[in-house]
Amino acid sequence: MTRTVLSGILGFAVANGALTSNAMRQLRPVKSQTPRLSPRNHSRAFTRTEREDLIAYADKLATDESLHPSTTRKRRATADLVAFLAGTGVRIGEARSLRWKHVHLADASVEVHGTKSTASRRRLPLPAWLVERLLLRAERFGADGLVFALPHHVNDPERPWDQSNLSKAIRSVLDGCEMTWAVPHSFRRTVASCCTLPAYLSLTLPTSSATPTRR
Repeated sequence: MTRTVLSGILGFAVANGALTSNAMRQLRPVKSQTPRLSPRNHSRAFTRTEREDLIAYADKLATDESLHPSTTRKRRATADLVAFLAGTGVRIGEARSLRWKHVHLADASVEVHGTKSTASRRRLPLPAWLVERLLLRAERFGADGLVFALPHHVNDPERPWDQSNLSKAIRSVLDGCEMTWAVPHSFRRTVASCCTLPAYLSLTLPTSSATPTRR
């Protein structure tokens, strides 16, 4: 406000011949010398205990019997998604577009059709605890269409979960568990730092291969 007033006064003086130029137009905004600290840490992974605590917290939120059914479905979906990210390290977009036909529970693996490029298609192993969790999800909500479809539409497994709302749901769990430093990429770093994938599972899937039958 002060800058605008001074500029107006000097401009009036220039217009009336009292000054040759408006010095305010030569000033640039003052930049802070103290860098802004971000509360997020994009380089840190979860510890094993933190990962377990996060999954347990998400599960606890989903078991609140006082909630409206639609809220319960959303929290269950969020808890399952958190567990899936923690167990596979995939990107949120990859989990969001995952289809049941690409989940092979019999041999504990999943085909991930990457969102970055066709070369990011790959097959990943599923830990036993995540296989059990996905089996339970399939029993509850069916095993057709998207694995993480929009929670509010139970009978429409083809309707995708809006990425903005999905990300907010994940953020809410992270903050509620007092892991405000964490970001979705923390799941990816955690799996990369603690897991060694068997060669046959970490190989990129050929883009021309036929889709395997879901088991």
